[in-house]
Amino acid sequence: AYMAKGGVAQQSWVATYSMSNTGTVTLVDSFSSVPVASYHNKIIKLDDTHVMVSSVEGGTTGSVLTIYEFDSNYNITYINKLIHDTLGSYGYAQQSLVKIDSTHVALDYEGSSFGSIKTFSIDSSYNITQIDLLNHDTRNRYASMKLLDSTHLLLAYQDSASNGTL
Repeated sequence: AYMAKGGVAQQSWVATYSMSNTGTVTLVDSFSSVPVASYHNKIIKLDDTHVMVSSVEGGTTGSVLTIYEFDSNYNITYINKLIHDTLGSYGYAQQSLVKIDSTHVALDYEGSSFGSIKTFSIDSSYNITQIDLLNHDTRNRYASMKLLDSTHLLLAYQDSASNGTL
């Protein structure tokens, strides 16, 4: 699970939790992911021991993809990070992150001027590389993207005229 933790520094955290058969939730481990606040966080499971978090880091860092590993006891370790857009942070809202296959993900987000879909590859060492970028609208609010099959994505969002768009 992923959470943003408040406080003086507004640091952001990745955390794992256990759940008992009675529904009790217990913190297992937490890791400060960035020394500043992050916003619009999305998390996906890449495989049995790795997750990817898409976030917008505070200040002017921009939009970031970060990979974490967790061991058999669900302790968290930082693996790698890619800052893929550095035009600022508060314009990047309503991100949607989708796993395409074992080595590819797609991210939809609102940049400073466009709604954008980017694809990324992840190699065996968990290095992240941007493959492609499609700017699809001048606005991209309240987005939700789903994988239909291995070659098609479905995106729902509010466009520049405030209409719902598929």
